[in-house]
Order: sequence, then C-alpha cells, then structure tokens
Amino acid sequence: MLAQQRFPALFAEPGDARALFALDGTLVRTNEIAFALLGCDPDDPLGSAKAAIAPACREQAVRVAFARAMRGAIADAETQLVPRGGGSPIDFAVTLSPAVVEETICGVYASGRDTTRERSLARAAAREIAELSSLFQGHPDAMIAIDAAGVTQSVNAAFLALTDADPGDALGKPFESLIPSDAVAKTRTAFERSLGGKTARGDTALRHVDGSRIDVSATAVPIVVEGTIVGVYVIGCDIRGQRRTENDAHEQTERIRELYLVAASSGQTAEAQLHAALTLGCTRLGCDGAFLARFDGNVTTFVAAAGPVPYAEGAQIPLAALPSLAAIAALGPLDGASAETDGHTFLGTPLDLGGRRYGAVCFLANEPKNDAFSEADRDFVRLIGALAASAIERGEQRQKLDALAFFDELTGLPNRRLLEDRLAQAIAHAQREKTVFAVHFYDLDGFKAINDTYGHLRGDEVLRIIAHRIERVTRDVDTIARVGGDEFVVVQPDVNSRDDATILARRLREAIAKPLVLEGCEHRVTASGGIAFFGNDGRDAHALLAQADAALYRVKAAGRNDIAFASPPPPFVEPVG
Repeated sequence: MLAQQRFPALFAEPGDARALFALDGTLVRTNEIAFALLGCDPDDPLGSAKAAIAPACREQAVRVAFARAMRGAIADAETQLVPRGGGSPIDFAVTLSPAVVEETICGVYASGRDTTRERSLARAAAREIAELSSLFQGHPDAMIAIDAAGVTQSVNAAFLALTDADPGDALGKPFESLIPSDAVAKTRTAFERSLGGKTARGDTALRHVDGSRIDVSATAVPIVVEGTIVGVYVIGCDIRGQRRTENDAHEQTERIRELYLVAASSGQTAEAQLHAALTLGCTRLGCDGAFLARFDGNVTTFVAAAGPVPYAEGAQIPLAALPSLAAIAALGPLDGASAETDGHTFLGTPLDLGGRRYGAVCFLANEPKNDAFSEADRDFVRLIGALAASAIERGEQRQKLDALAFFDELTGLPNRRLLEDRLAQAIAHAQREKTVFAVHFYDLDGFKAINDTYGHLRGDEVLRIIAHRIERVTRDVDTIARVGGDEFVVVQPDVNSRDDATILARRLREAIAKPLVLEGCEHRVTASGGIAFFGNDGRDAHALLAQADAALYRVKAAGRNDIAFASPPPPFVEPVG
C-alpha cells in the first residue's frame, strides 16, 4: 500500500503503459493506458489485467528481468501480451525497475509500450533485405558491390567460389586489389563510366588467391539510391568455361545486358517498357509468347502481352481456371515455376509490389520444349519480373503525379495547366487544318451566396454537380476545365459559325440552371459566359482566355445570366489561312 501511495505521478504520466507488481509477482496497480491496451474490463481492472499479463510474466526473458529488478537493477525485456477480449497478441517492450520505499525494494515497477507496428515494419524490412541479398548471393555470376570511393563493400558466393577467396580478402579494400595489374586501367575506366550513370561492358579479369588470372566478361551497373549514384555493381562471367560453356556464358551476358538496356530506357512509357521486356524474354528464351497478369482477388486480368497468347490484353478470367498461373500466385517472391500444360511449356515468376502480390509474368512455348528451362533461364525471368514490377510502380506513380499536376482535385476536371496544353493542341490543329475553335468562359451566378450561407462543404458539392452537368452536355472532343473557384472553361473545336457556339452555350446554361436539392434544400445558380474565337479574337491561349474573360465580365456588369461574344459579328468566323 505504501508503494502505491509513493508512485501516483508515475501512473498519471501519459505515454507508456505502466504497472506495479509486488515482490511475489502479484499485480498491484496499472494505469489507464495499460487497461486500454489489454482490453480490460474497467469494472474489474486488476483481475482482468492480471489475466492478460499472466502469460507474459511466465516467459523466461521477463522472469529474468523481474529477478534483476528485485535485486535493484533496471532490466529490459520483450514479450507479447494477449488482449483480454481476444485478438492478435501485442508485441511489447518493457522496462522493469525496483520500486524503492525508504531504501527498501518493496516491488517492481514496469513501464512498456506497444511495439507491434515497429516489429512488423522491421520484419518487412528484414525480408526485403533478405530477398535482395538472396538475388545478389544466389546469382550464378560473380558479383561485387563497390562504393563511390572504389572500396569493395560486398561480394557474392559465386565470386568467392571463382576466386577461392575469403570475404576478408576483398571487403573494405580498393577494388583494384581484386584485379590483375594489366586489367586495372580498363576496369577503372568502366567503373568511372558507370559512376557517371552509364552501363559499361567488356572483358576484364579477376585475381585468384594463388595469383593466377581469371578472365571474365563483366558488366558495370550504377547503384542508384533515391536518385543518387552511390556505387557500382560489377557482374563478372567466367569465360574460361569453368562454370558454363563459352556459348552459354555469352548468351546469359547478352540477355542480361539487353535487359539492362530496356531498364535504362527512361524515356519510354511504362507500357512500352513492359512490352519491350516481354518481347526480349520471348526472343532469348525461345518462347512464342508472353504475358503479364494481375491478380484481382480470384480474377486474373491480362495487362500486357507479346506474341500469341491464349488471352488478349484486358481479358479477365477466374484464377482457378488457370492452375499453372494459380501455382505461380502461391510462390515466394524470388521463386519461379515451369511446367508442361495444355500442349505448351511455360515458365513464370510472381510479381510483388509494395509488399503485396500483384500478379505474375509468364512465358509460353506453344510446342513442348525438348530441353527443360535452365536455372539461368529462371534467373533471367526473375530479372524480367523485377523490371516489370519497377515499370508498373513507375507507371502508377506517374498516374498519381499527373492527377495532382493536371487535374482539379475537387471536380476531377482538367486544371488551368492542362487547359493550356489542350489549347496549344487546338491551336496547332486549327492552323494545320485551317479550322476555327471557340473558347467559352463561364462564371456561376449565385454560387457565392450558397458558399457564404451553407459553408464550403455545401459549395464544394454544388461545384461537383455543376462539373458533372457540364460533362454530360459536351462532347468527348470538347475540353472542360475548372480554372478558378466557380469559373469553368470549355474549348469547342471545329466550329463553323457563331450558331455552333451559341447552341452549346445554351445547353450549358440550361444544364447549370436546373435546381439542385441538397439535404432537403433547393439551390439555384445560373451562368454568365463569354465566348472568343481563334483567329478573330486571338491567336494564342493567353489572348483567347483574356478576350473570353472580358466578354464574361461585360455580361456580369449588364446583369448576369447571359452570354456575350468577345467581338461583334460577322456571324460566321473566317478560318485561319
């Protein structure tokens, strides 16, 4: 009881879960954070908390730490707590310290925190590192990781086997120490070229521990981290025939080099890069076709294809209908599978993106292959899978960036930046085809009153509805953009007269003017508009928008809810010659 009275501030302090134990291990007191963490019954806190904590107290690590605290030391331990109401165990890091009253240890004070997310992230990071390490260490060719200063940071098992070296013979030393003296200058040039962002390839040599020379065909590839080149990977293929025949070595080196070139094609779209990788795989593996499939629950969607394949791009079928593909879906991220099925041979590997199973890459030979796929073939397909995953992620990220850069977040319509691009295209088309287009500039009448009276959330909903109405009465070839709070622009291509623009303006204004009923309240807005024509009123985007805007404000000044043209008749607009 005395110990409880001496530690009230510790239990009131926010942040961690806290508990006080008697020397016999009996739970004396916990704070509210501990109750919430354990899911304890507030009407019986000590009893329910004790039941939840009891399994953890029996763990050896906690018992040892508890004993140390009883002897006056501070000890840390990791354990798991089981919530009182059930559910997944909670990873928990706890610090145990002696509870001292009048220089006597009368109990043990525990302070801990939920580390479930931290440990989960740590395990995920460890898995990713392990996967990359597995690819590095398991590669059949010798691989060396060199930092930007030229110091060897890592070598794989194939390098150690090829040179009979111990890791200590290579790590932490200049990479030149691994190379015969007559090959140093050429290798240094390739290293510096790779540091400059280029892939370098050529013949060089490694030094065996006995001093003998090992001729290799090497590829130097930049190591890029967050957009910065931090070092170089060197992949060395033994061309003496010790690990594979010279033809096989040349084939493997060539196809990896070609795949690197596909990966380095930064100017390509993600779709083009995927198609190039699939086409390269078909050529190098002797396959007739290839496809990339996405797993959407129990449905398979065929995203990309090269050559003849059973299903066209965009086709969707149940995953269970493709047993071979379903088998690949269940593989580990660095595994691959091959089989004879339905009269053809296939080789595939799964794709993981952001810790989730995205889909798979598969290569098909329409006739059974006389020779099975080799481990080098599997490695090559895994590399293609890694490239495909990177291209897909790049494409998804580009779509997100494009949405942020070119589209209005509220309505989903093009913003001013995309409007300017569409206007530039319309101008180029009009000049080339000698046609005319119209620029409509509209401002909503009565919108400010809705915004001021009912708030911005109501105003935002009105804008979304108006944007949808405008989309419904325009054509696919028309461009609609939101350029301000309640301002919209419509680009109407290939108009033949003012009547064409007038008809569209009438449709737009009628659609906008229909009553809106939100949360039982009816709202009405109208539109004032100004219209300018390419050629008559301006020959660049800035002039056309300015002229349409000026016409709009003449309507506003005259009483609103009407349209005006930037310039007076003639009624027919002359094409630009």
